[in-house]
Amino acid sequence: MKKEHVDRIIDKETMTLLNDMLVNEKRSDDSASDALAKQKLSDSAADALAKLSCHAKFRDIILDDAAPGLVTMLSEHSSSAAKALEALMRTGLSDAQNVQRLILGYGREISRIDVTPKTETLLLAIGDMLKDRSRSSAAIILTELILEPAAARIIVESDAPKTLLASLKKRNVAHFRAEDYVEYDSLAQCLAAIVKTHRTLRLKAEDANSRPLDLPLLIQEDGAILLFGLMGKNSPNCRNAADAVVALTEHDGKNETILNNVLMGQDVKFLENLGNKLEQINDADNPPANLSALASDVASMIMVLAVLSHANAKRLEVVFRLLHDLWLKAFVARTSSLSNEDVGDKNDYIETEGHADDRKQVVLRGDAFGEEHEEGKKQDVQVPRDDAYGEQADLVADAIAKAIRHSSQTVLRAL
Repeated sequence: MKKEHVDRIIDKETMTLLNDMLVNEKRSDDSASDALAKQKLSDSAADALAKLSCHAKFRDIILDDAAPGLVTMLSEHSSSAAKALEALMRTGLSDAQNVQRLILGYGREISRIDVTPKTETLLLAIGDMLKDRSRSSAAIILTELILEPAAARIIVESDAPKTLLASLKKRNVAHFRAEDYVEYDSLAQCLAAIVKTHRTLRLKAEDANSRPLDLPLLIQEDGAILLFGLMGKNSPNCRNAADAVVALTEHDGKNETILNNVLMGQDVKFLENLGNKLEQINDADNPPANLSALASDVASMIMVLAVLSHANAKRLEVVFRLLHDLWLKAFVARTSSLSNEDVGDKNDYIETEGHADDRKQVVLRGDAFGEEHEEGKKQDVQVPRDDAYGEQADLVADAIAKAIRHSSQTVLRAL
């Protein structure tokens, strides 16, 4: 529906009605049919709110009035609530953080980020939703929540990691539709975030002489094949699958063996897809509209080659120079268009862009799969997209360091 039609049909009273439908009270003496009818009513309202969340005019109303009710529905394993909250998270960084605070403040009179038994139950409920049709939304929500230390350990110790790993064994990308790629991309993203978080928590525990956090995760061959399939020529986004491969490789040496064996059987296709992406980036006559996404894919795929000891010194150098040149051109163009005062303000921001968490935030926040929102979209969101090429060049530099460690003096001498 077009924006002008939505503005004409939906008003504050409609939003109030949707909110009332959302939180209709369930009574202990309700019959099974009455309870089911109320649940369907709540789900219909949540579905409508999910669609309206892309309109800036209604977003604040949804966050202020309806989001708490959606969180309550989430505790009851509502797929519609999960999709609505996911839609809110996709509209921008500040909205994602607001939803995060609501979830982690669940059951409190004053919302604050902390974990109570009620919050833990909610987090585990979201993890359980990875087993049903709302798993893509659940994965995106968990990827956001795990950035908060108060929730990280609960998510890592839950069944979520094993559920995500098991989900990779049941599909063949040869039969994937566009929506399947989107779904499994979100699952790979969540799996990578959990494995990386486990590593951080384990290192902190070791430093504090605390109980080490155990996370046994062993990928099966068919799961490894699926992850590499998500980096194939038909995949719209290779980055998250590549991140999952890297995280699993560094998590357990047994994973490295399995993933390496699969890569050796697919190395021709993998390198061909990588080469095609490099050609698109280098095509000066027809510069791709998705240049930043291509650069991210290339950087992440190079990291896969590095950790699996398939790095080629010449390729590493070529990709690093390419991404560095992209960053430099973008930086010069950006700074030349700013006034002296603006340059000062922008430089203050640029200094913060190299933070390790920034890349994780870019993956989730904003329009992760190219979804377009209305012109009225909030403008206070500052995701470090301007320096994306710098982040990607840094990733390749890290890949060079890993390649040197994995391939010993061979890569070092070649470089």
